[in-house]
Amino acid sequence: MMMTQVEYMNLLNKKMTLLETIMDNTDRQIRFLQGEHRSLRGLMRLLQVRGQLLKDLAAIAKKEENGEAWQGCDVVQERVTGIQQVQNQIAELQAKLVQSAKEKKNEIAVHLGGNRVTRNIRNAYIGRWYQGVSRGFSRTV
Repeated sequence: MMMTQVEYMNLLNKKMTLLETIMDNTDRQIRFLQGEHRSLRGLMRLLQVRGQLLKDLAAIAKKEENGEAWQGCDVVQERVTGIQQVQNQIAELQAKLVQSAKEKKNEIAVHLGGNRVTRNIRNAYIGRWYQGVSRGFSRTV
């Protein structure tokens, strides 16, 4: 079924709005990861919203196939160029998001590793010292 140019432009406008929302969601994820948040509830909510946005984008992309006849039109071409620019910005933000996630993962790993080392030191050395104090040291040694 062939869609009119106006319908196709409305579809492209919806796609542009959706892409801008995805870009905002990605930026929020970056800010969340760079913050000092300990709870992952907010991040999980952002990821759920992003998943729904991507499903909506896939539905629009499927509908967009019906309007390929309008690709040669100047007005449509301008909108498509704008969409491609936003997609490039999203790709750049996504790379920054992945980098922030890696940094946060490493920070958490260092923190957990420090806890593990501290626990091992306490159990291996300090705990034995306390045991010696409570039983009294043998003076014959």
